Amino acid sequence: MPATLTQRRMTADEFLALPDDGIERMLIDGICREPATEIREMTVRNLVHSQLTIVLGHFLEQWRRTQPKPRGAAVGGEAGFRLKPDPDGEEAVVGLDLAYVSHESVARRGTTTVVQGPPILAVEIVSPHNTDGELSDKVDLLLKCGCKVVWVVYPKSQTVIVHRPGVAVQALDAGDTLTAPELPGFSVPIPMLFE
Repeated sequence: MPATLTQRRMTADEFLALPDDGIERMLIDGICREPATEIREMTVRNLVHSQLTIVLGHFLEQWRRTQPKPRGAAVGGEAGFRLKPDPDGEEAVVGLDLAYVSHESVARRGTTTVVQGPPILAVEIVSPHNTDGELSDKVDLLLKCGCKVVWVVYPKSQTVIVHRPGVAVQALDAGDTLTAPELPGFSVPIPMLFE
């Protein structure tokens, strides 16, 4: 569960100016959050999480390469996204295990190290330290900011929960295939993710 790094409200620019010291941080509601030290170590050494990141990233990149140019980018490894839930709201900066961003978002990035705006697809692979509330908050934020689809991957139960704005949540398991109209032609049987 994330521990608050500071009680001082921060802007997205202040957050992005923090040192790149390998610590996973998120800016939510203007508060900088990071996992407690003992949880951070567990996340870094989570073999199942890292394997799923590679496998799903492979399928995502393989699909991306079949798309006509100009095409978007598949990103991973806690890729940073600068989000704005509404015109008057606080900015948020979150890291995602995997994502697919449009060509326009890639071009807009400029010299910053984070993507400006939401991805088309966001993927969160559940780690032992993730709480349901934390995941729900992140999914809600992503959808509110314009992300088209969020996949939450549960390694233990070998399921994928699909979230879309205004659509009922969909649970996929061993008998299903992971597809997305937002990614035309993407198709992977769920069991292939967990081999």
